[in-house]
Amino acid sequence: MDGVVLHKFASVVQGKICAAICSSRTAKNELTPPDLERFRYRFALPPSGAKLEAWEKLKECERRLSVYKWAEALNEPRHPQSRVFLDDCVSATLLTIEATLQFTLQRFELVGRSDFWQWLDGLAEYDVCLRGLRALRHFAAHVEVKPARSLVRLAIGGSRPDGTSETTVTRDWQLPQLDANALAKLKTKPLPEAMVPDWNQLASETPAPAVFERALQQIAGILAKAEAVT
Repeated sequence: MDGVVLHKFASVVQGKICAAICSSRTAKNELTPPDLERFRYRFALPPSGAKLEAWEKLKECERRLSVYKWAEALNEPRHPQSRVFLDDCVSATLLTIEATLQFTLQRFELVGRSDFWQWLDGLAEYDVCLRGLRALRHFAAHVEVKPARSLVRLAIGGSRPDGTSETTVTRDWQLPQLDANALAKLKTKPLPEAMVPDWNQLASETPAPAVFERALQQIAGILAKAEAVT
């Protein structure tokens, strides 16, 4: 009897999952790409008379992040090409974050300063979030690409009067964790070994879009301070 009950329960759960996934796919198919021509920036808001060209790279970061969020929403686990697009969007966002800092370095050099990395290292904004993202970028550029990870959550609900299900399936995408062995393969180590546990906690507890948003907010603060000293 227990086996029969268990089988019926499994059948019900499977049906609810299928209904939730089908509903999710219908919504995804209706998604439109972000409007990059009329994009509204949240973080890349340069002050009047800004001197740093890095602000334009930060704007590019925001646009890339919006495309990444779109890729997340479109992703279908059973279609590998969707996963490739998602990973490409992660790589593009990491690359543009690094480029924004490199543009800031160029501004320092333009005014005769050679201490950009020392200056950056002393800023509170240059925290474990930015350091971890830079480490991922260096690892992808010089060792191998670490793909994003996903966490699936299933909330089993009841049936609605119209026959549809209240069961929901959500998937959070997370950035890769790092370890000392991985960092040992890098010539440049933006993330100190002592910060690895903090990065891994951030990566495991925070969805990738939120990590990227935090990084863009930090970079905006860095650029504002760079404006004042260059």
